[in-house]
Amino acid sequence: MTVENEETTMTDDGSISLTRRSLLVASCICMGCAISGPLLAGVPMVRSESPEFYRLMVGDYEVTVLSDGKSPLAATKLLQGNPSIIADALNNNFLGDPVDTSHNSFLVNTGDRLVLIDAGAGSLLGPHTGRLSGNLRAAGYRPEQVDEVYLTHMHADHIGGLMSGSQPTFSNAMIRADRRDTDYWLSEENMRNAPAAARRFFEAAAASLSPYMKTDRLKTFDGLTDLVPGIRARPAYGHTPGSHDVRGGKPGREASAVG
Repeated sequence: MTVENEETTMTDDGSISLTRRSLLVASCICMGCAISGPLLAGVPMVRSESPEFYRLMVGDYEVTVLSDGKSPLAATKLLQGNPSIIADALNNNFLGDPVDTSHNSFLVNTGDRLVLIDAGAGSLLGPHTGRLSGNLRAAGYRPEQVDEVYLTHMHADHIGGLMSGSQPTFSNAMIRADRRDTDYWLSEENMRNAPAAARRFFEAAAASLSPYMKTDRLKTFDGLTDLVPGIRARPAYGHTPGSHDVRGGKPGREASAVG
């Protein structure tokens, strides 16, 4: 007796005879194996990173952490201490020097207001930053939806993202900052008296905030302040004249953004 199907023929003695169709399939597979790798790798590399954001709930508030990018900095200059101990710590954690330092901002949706805490560096620190707006969009929001931007302090890596080229990034937002910082960094006299190497910080503050000031969208506060219900500024003076933390949530379920 002979049993047949589309691929094989089985005879009475149990042997299998391949059909012409099965031989054709096998030959095609062998030809595919013989093709060299480069012929199958004609798709160009993407060379871009995935969106960088992380979302969590803090009480009733939705908080989205947004990356503006990373800057390579020398660890031995960034950290104080014995250089050999710092080098050993880096090596033990599979890190080299320089290390990538992250620039993160925090988008808080209270249900009534959309609040951004710090605006990133934008273009002020070179090609490694300026990704905040793209990550904000990837997270499901648009810059024009932001109601208020709170600046923990006015160094370049916290204010540069207020501008996109010559245009304000957050076209409908009110900018909030401690009066001590605006009085210091926006002072022409302070800039004239500053060491030459420090003047760029004053210039960055003026370039980033002047367009908002022209449309009355810079509003200062003084010390411990409730910015909106459930979000308040807490003084942490020292890093800059007006540096502060921003705390939000409800009792027992709060988070602090430290600039």
